[in-house]
Amino acid sequence: MKKLLTVLLSLLIVFTMAGCAKQAEPAPAEETPAEETPAEETPAEEVKVSTYEEFAALPTDGSAVVTVEAYVQAAQNYDAGASLYLQNKEGAYFVYGAKLSEEDYAKIVESADMKEGWKGIGNGMKVQVTGTKAEWSGEVELTDATATVIDDGDKYVAEPVDITAALPTDPAAYMNQKVALTDMTVVAANDAGAAFIYNWDGSGTEGDDVYFNVEKDGMTYTFLVESKLCYAGSDVYEAAKALEVGQVVDLEGFLYWYEGPQPHITSITVK
Repeated sequence: MKKLLTVLLSLLIVFTMAGCAKQAEPAPAEETPAEETPAEETPAEEVKVSTYEEFAALPTDGSAVVTVEAYVQAAQNYDAGASLYLQNKEGAYFVYGAKLSEEDYAKIVESADMKEGWKGIGNGMKVQVTGTKAEWSGEVELTDATATVIDDGDKYVAEPVDITAALPTDPAAYMNQKVALTDMTVVAANDAGAAFIYNWDGSGTEGDDVYFNVEKDGMTYTFLVESKLCYAGSDVYEAAKALEVGQVVDLEGFLYWYEGPQPHITSITVK
C-alpha cells in the first residue's frame, strides 16, 4: 500500500511539472508588417524637339514634357489661357488650355474684340510652348502648357491640305493640321432628320457647338463648329445653322480627333 502511494505521488508530480512547463512556453510573437517604402516618382523627361518627327516619336503617357516652336493658326477663346492650333511646315500641334497673358493672346489672333467675342483665327505668329504630351480619346495634344509669343516678325500661315481621299484610309497622318474636305453631302444629324444639332447629343442651344453629319463614298462622318473657336454669329456658325440635308458642301477646318476624325470646321461653302 505504501509502495502504491509512492507511485501515485510520483505520477502527480510529473503531470504537475508538465502543466507548468506548458504554461511557461512564450506566446508566438505577432508579425510586425514591414514598413512600405513609397515608390519614387519618376520625373517627366524634358525634351525640346526640333522637328515634328521627333515630337511624334515621344510617348503619350504623360512622361515627356515637350517644348515646341510653331505658328498659331487659330486659338480657342481666352479664359485665363487658350487652346491653340499650331502648325509649321512639318506637322501640327493642338495645345489644350495653354497659360498665356491676355495681352499675348491679343497678339496671336486677327482680332480680339471682347464686344464681339474672341475671334480665334490666328495670324501665323510664332510661339514657344512647353507642355506634357498626352492623348485623349485618340487626340494627341500638349496639356498643362505654357505659351510664350516670339515676336520676331517670323510668321507662317498654312494652306489647307485636301484630305478627302485620305479620310477613310489614313486621316491620322494629318491630325491637327489645317485641312480641306470637298464634295461632302449633308445627311441627317439625328433620328428626327435635322441637318444639325447643338452639342453632340442635341442637348444644347444657340451659342453651343454645332454638330452635323456628312457622307462621302458611303461613309458618314461627324463634324462640328466649335463655339469657342468660331463663336455664335460668326460666318461659319451661321452657315452651319443654315445647312440642309442633301446639300453638297466644301469644308475647311482643323483635323481634331475624338474616337476618330472630327474636324473643327472654320469654313463652309455650299455648292
